[in-house]
Amino acid sequence: MDITIPIAEAVGAEVLGAEEPSSLLESLNHSHRALCETIKLHRDNFSDFCEDDEERDNALKPIEQDPEPYSNGTIKTRPILKKYAKSLCEKLELEERMEATEESLRDTDLTPQQVKLDMKRYVAMSEKKIANQQEQIERLNDKLVQLSARRQLAPQPGAPAPAAEGCARAVPRATQKKQTGVKGCRDMAKCFTHKQRIRHTIGINKTWIGIYDSSKNIIEYDGKAFTLNKFARTHIKLERPHRRCTNVNAWKDCECEKDGKWISTVSLQTKATV
Repeated sequence: MDITIPIAEAVGAEVLGAEEPSSLLESLNHSHRALCETIKLHRDNFSDFCEDDEERDNALKPIEQDPEPYSNGTIKTRPILKKYAKSLCEKLELEERMEATEESLRDTDLTPQQVKLDMKRYVAMSEKKIANQQEQIERLNDKLVQLSARRQLAPQPGAPAPAAEGCARAVPRATQKKQTGVKGCRDMAKCFTHKQRIRHTIGINKTWIGIYDSSKNIIEYDGKAFTLNKFARTHIKLERPHRRCTNVNAWKDCECEKDGKWISTVSLQTKATV
């Protein structure tokens, strides 16, 4: 069922500038009420596909929290839910235009202090949008990594067939050596030296540098103690609070300083073998 959303009148008025701000705001409010009814109708229609309200709410909750990836197809979903997400995005866009119109009506009476507060609010809104866009980029990067991993695991032409279930396939000795050499040290006490600097970076310039304390086998940063995984995960939570998933491979993402150079911790050797 395709439902037309009646917001053309308000959009046309805004583009053409044919109405005063007060009239435009009235048109936007009218469109907003109609759009809310459309969203309610989408929600009610989807209820017909669910056994109960709990199943419906569980399906709609992630879309209502962040509708954009469902609307633009970044996250695949059912057509009826994609229409629901698109309506929610249009509602958010319409509310932004309503807010901007309301601001234009009262801008002439604002004091300098109120102007500063408004600017701070606009900056906060912009930062939130940027964070949402970064989150979408991360999702796409995660999907790309998963696809690359699946491609590597896929059987290659001419490769021997997998062993039958329940039977262990013998691994050549040369292959065993290669496999055991891939993974590096995963014990901080064996990998790091006392007072060694450990770094985790997000993006270009969001960097935490902690200090390894061998007496406690922890990484100290900002007066707090962390394991390597908690060090990376806490950094991500603080810098990207909108990111739903904070599962990280800290040994892959972190670096340690050695001889004045930063090297990845993913394939470190133990101190005994260095």
